[in-house]
Amino acid sequence: MVECAGGRLTGKTALLRELEDRYAERLPQAYVDLDKRDFGQPGLLPPPPDEVVPNASRISDLLFLLLYELRQRPKKFGTGIAFPRLTQGLLAVTNWQAAGPAGLESSMRNLVELLQASQPDVDARRARVLRAVERLGPAAAELVPAAGTLVSELIGLVAPEVLGPRANRDGLLWWEARGVRAQGDGYAQLTTLAMRFRVAPGQPESTDGRRFAEKHLVAAFLEDIADHYTLLRRMNRLPRPLLLLDNAHCELGVRFLGMLKEAWFVRAPRTRPGVVVTALAPEPAFPEPGGTAPSTRVVSGEFWRQDPAGTPADWVLGVSMAQLNREEVWELPGAEVLPSDVSRVIHRFSAGRVGIARTLARAARHEWDAHGSVSCEQLLDLGAADGTDLPAYELLLRTLVSEEETDRALLAHFSPALDVDAATALRVTAPTSPSRGNRLADVAKLLAQAGPAEGARPGADGPFIADRPLRALLLHDLRVRATATTEAAGWLGPHKAARDRYAPGPDQQVDDRALYHALASGESATVAGVLHDRLADGDAAAWLASLNLICAAPRPPENLPDPATTPCPACGPDNGRVHTAVERLVQGLWAQSQPLAPPDSVTIARIERQLSILTEVTDGDAERIFGEAHATWPQLLLHNWIQAPDLPTWGEAHR
Repeated sequence: MVECAGGRLTGKTALLRELEDRYAERLPQAYVDLDKRDFGQPGLLPPPPDEVVPNASRISDLLFLLLYELRQRPKKFGTGIAFPRLTQGLLAVTNWQAAGPAGLESSMRNLVELLQASQPDVDARRARVLRAVERLGPAAAELVPAAGTLVSELIGLVAPEVLGPRANRDGLLWWEARGVRAQGDGYAQLTTLAMRFRVAPGQPESTDGRRFAEKHLVAAFLEDIADHYTLLRRMNRLPRPLLLLDNAHCELGVRFLGMLKEAWFVRAPRTRPGVVVTALAPEPAFPEPGGTAPSTRVVSGEFWRQDPAGTPADWVLGVSMAQLNREEVWELPGAEVLPSDVSRVIHRFSAGRVGIARTLARAARHEWDAHGSVSCEQLLDLGAADGTDLPAYELLLRTLVSEEETDRALLAHFSPALDVDAATALRVTAPTSPSRGNRLADVAKLLAQAGPAEGARPGADGPFIADRPLRALLLHDLRVRATATTEAAGWLGPHKAARDRYAPGPDQQVDDRALYHALASGESATVAGVLHDRLADGDAAAWLASLNLICAAPRPPENLPDPATTPCPACGPDNGRVHTAVERLVQGLWAQSQPLAPPDSVTIARIERQLSILTEVTDGDAERIFGEAHATWPQLLLHNWIQAPDLPTWGEAHR
């Protein structure tokens, strides 16, 4: 079993679809989206939401669908797989009707008749099974709350299943040995299975009895696959079936894969299906130039096993979704004609996530074809070129967060927060939503939908929204919304609320996070004054760490009012040159650290000059550290496209 893990828009579904297309004619396969009510099969009507069906569960629905898909015959190799054990189990649990002890014997007879529907003539057997299912139709309709639900449709798919005498006998013998109950033949075992599976009205769907029965059904599914691969078929290397399970991180996926791994673990390995699943997982903060961790691009070393595993989880090979490298961004459809700076900005902004990169590349190509030029800074506002009138950033947020405007506005309001404390402060002024409200729990739910993330900023506990591309998109969304408010109130309000959370320390030193929000509010003079004053401490490592964090602040909207001027506490008649150097350094590094900013040689040269001045006016360790920054930072900014807050610092991060 291979688990491919990654964030939203990393190409997980596209990977499974590519595998599906590539092996469509060669082996039995089934694609299922475990996070969708209809399993990603538009032809199937989903069951009523949050309604417990006595004779069906999401696991049994899933097994019905897998059975149907894997029975289909590939065009080039082999035959479809018969599932006598699973068919017997599913028909038993689906058609069980005993309402109490008095009906037990009658229901048992009906079950036996259904499972014994085997005649020498294939057409007669098929008709017999169909008649049995049709006879049970009225009762099944009473059990299933809504006509045309997924359960009814899947019963229809399985009804034509033909069980010959041998398959029927072998299946019953397997159930007899299965030990669902201590005594009894295969029919008795299946009767107990059906009774344990059934859920009375008012009970939760996942009772202990139902989970017990579902585990046996999953084991039957695997046993039928193993039994299909006889010695002759294995010698002829008949391809094994392929299960492609999307969004396995959802509740159904966790349950089903847990049962699948447990069934593999309990019984000695035999022929198993190939299983490729996808799941949400934290994404790196920015594209990694290389690495040795297993990914969908490369897996080094031996990873195939047939020996018994120590734990059920040992049957799983976990790999991360490979990030696009720069060359692969250039190879995206339409990106080959874009200027190299645009492609590199797309690569850095997307953190190598194919869905984000493809959307931005398509928008940039459309702009290039229309006007012959593309501005990196305008990438997010370009039309998405997907047949809608949406800008690229909104299309991405609709995919990552929600189609609901109120949901996106709510999450955008929290995007400035650098930690949970700041997010708590922002809760008071969050926009109200008629569907969700303005609680942090709603924000956490939306973030969970967007996917987990990692990558805290140096010197901070956060940010609260750790996924960098998502946070950058939300900050841009907040900026656009604030442009429509008086004097950018929609931007200044959240930053002020977060800033007020950080009181000065015992020595009255302003918290770096407060300065981050001050810079985001356009108060670059205030920030320069505080940093100028701190130079007197002589701690160059801490000073550069602070600068690294502060200059990662987002740019405010254009309608921002002019901030109040504050005098620099460190300025005197003889140090104007130093203050100017600090102010220009802040302005230059801030401009160069915006998510869509390509390296600008003029700005970087100015940064280099200011660091040179700081080297000249300091001595000792401070002179050495500023000298190292002078030698290192400009080259990283210009050639490696590294920005604040990821520039190297010296010593421990400082607030």
